[in-house]
Amino acid sequence: MNHEGAVRVLERIKTSEGALKHHFILGAVRDVRMRTDWLLTTAEERRAKDSARTAAHNALVDAANSLSRTMVKAGEDATWCRKPGDDRKEIGDWACHLHARLGIAERHQVADQAQKTAKSCSGGIRESLVTRQHING
Repeated sequence: MNHEGAVRVLERIKTSEGALKHHFILGAVRDVRMRTDWLLTTAEERRAKDSARTAAHNALVDAANSLSRTMVKAGEDATWCRKPGDDRKEIGDWACHLHARLGIAERHQVADQAQKTAKSCSGGIRESLVTRQHING
């Protein structure tokens, strides 16, 4: 699955609200953290973390299946889950794309909020600067 496909999947999941969606997204983020950490560890550390990594991935697959079943029952489009199917690597790759998308979306939300805050405060900041310049003069 490529990044655009992962984004389309995320957009479909947004139609389904609730704890299952939240649990699924948290599972994806947890799985990606474990996957990334795996690359940065020694062979000994990998042996120690292997069962936890497998458990995190199993939890992600279970969460995806649970969310998909719930979406189908609600009449929502759950074809996103049929595409990766039982391919564990494909599901893990999808989680990586989701993780990247969430990180980028968060950055934009922070930037948007900063712009709104700056606009609402700009008058007060200008007054403060003028006052300081007058005092320091």
